[in-house]
Amino acid sequence: MITLSNAVVEIDHLKILQGVSFQIFPNYFYCLVGSNGSGKTTVLKLIMQILRANSGSVDTIASKDISYLPQNLPDPPFLSVGEVITIAIKKHSKDGNAQRELLVALAQQFHLEELLDRKFSDISAGEKQRAWLAFAIAQEKEMIIMDEPLSSVDRNSREEFYRLLKELAMERRTLLVVTHDVDMALSYADKIISLQNGKVVFDGAPSEFVT
Repeated sequence: MITLSNAVVEIDHLKILQGVSFQIFPNYFYCLVGSNGSGKTTVLKLIMQILRANSGSVDTIASKDISYLPQNLPDPPFLSVGEVITIAIKKHSKDGNAQRELLVALAQQFHLEELLDRKFSDISAGEKQRAWLAFAIAQEKEMIIMDEPLSSVDRNSREEFYRLLKELAMERRTLLVVTHDVDMALSYADKIISLQNGKVVFDGAPSEFVT
């Protein structure tokens, strides 16, 4: 479990977070929403121990146990989709047959079967996000954090991606996604945390969400 208690972050005499408190429980799909400048990225930095709070407390998991997918990940040069995912698989398996079996299973789960031999740079934005998600799952870490993964993706691809996230949460995985897409958060997240001007203005179930 991750717990922020009255966390304050001040940079150059400007308060970025003003007493932020919430908890993230294992095996849930959380969406962190809020306008630009509301403090979302700063919250991620606290969770990943990139920043320290000026006051309050942050009880989080080790950064090595978090798979983090930032915005606008660059395309791996010259690599195919399958090769990218296999990089993560190889960290846990040295057996070639086992590696291939897991790659095939992930390709089926994330609808990448026809893309494994394609150059990563040649596939669509939505396909890239599914491939990165497969990469994150292959890392076998406790938690996956994504920062605005679908900023340039059409609605149908966003729907497909969020359905996959929901399925992963049902498989007892912990997910935290920063997003501006409140509609998708309302439809698929287990919990929503909303920030405004460095403060939590909502923390609860989508059915209870108010702007």
